[in-house]
Amino acid sequence: FPSFPSSSPLSAEMISMYGANIQPTQESDLTSKRVLLKKTLLLILTISAVLAGILLGLTLRPLHLSPTTLQLIRFPGEIFMQVLRMMVLLLVATSIISSLGAMQSGNANMLGLITIAYYATTALLATVVGIACVTLIRPGAWVANSAGQNRIELSTAQFEPIDTFLDLLRNMFPDNIFKATFQRVSTEYHRGNGTSIVKEVVDGPGTNILGIIVFCTFFGLVASRKSINVRIVVDFFVGLNGIIMG
Repeated sequence: FPSFPSSSPLSAEMISMYGANIQPTQESDLTSKRVLLKKTLLLILTISAVLAGILLGLTLRPLHLSPTTLQLIRFPGEIFMQVLRMMVLLLVATSIISSLGAMQSGNANMLGLITIAYYATTALLATVVGIACVTLIRPGAWVANSAGQNRIELSTAQFEPIDTFLDLLRNMFPDNIFKATFQRVSTEYHRGNGTSIVKEVVDGPGTNILGIIVFCTFFGLVASRKSINVRIVVDFFVGLNGIIMG
């Protein structure tokens, strides 16, 4: 504490006030540190888990563990990834519908257009990169046949890149939104008679996330234009999004 003249009658009172001002400051600093630690706790635990996994993997690698032991070590990670995949679909759908449905019509139109353009652009870039890698690097061009004879080279001349872009557009507008949660459209190639290749558009396993985003965007846009009669639907998705976000 600062020194005060002993002859002053306000010395004790001033010292008491000075000490009272220090205590709330210290408590506020402690509270802010606790809040910061609480916000960054998940990040700290995630980084610590990654580092611990790398260290544990490097340590156990020379031991040549049995497949059963490796399966048991891998099991918690499999459960964690399944939980994430279980929540991501609901999180995407509820976030888009609740955000667009709660906005004004003009703002919702702009945000919906940006959302669709963003995901369509990223999907298009991923498709272009994939086609470029297949054309330039040609991974898996040499494969061994089942009889163990000489390797044969698969020709990629009849594989048309346009099919990939058409599949992208097909997936943007699924014919069944419920089927889009576990199936997506893709073009498969089969060998026909001789060296000909037959193309077939089939429904394969996998989540059609782009189609779900497009559907939820239009759903939220229409909900933002309607009257208060559909507000209960928007409130439902807002509450469901809050539950998922915890």
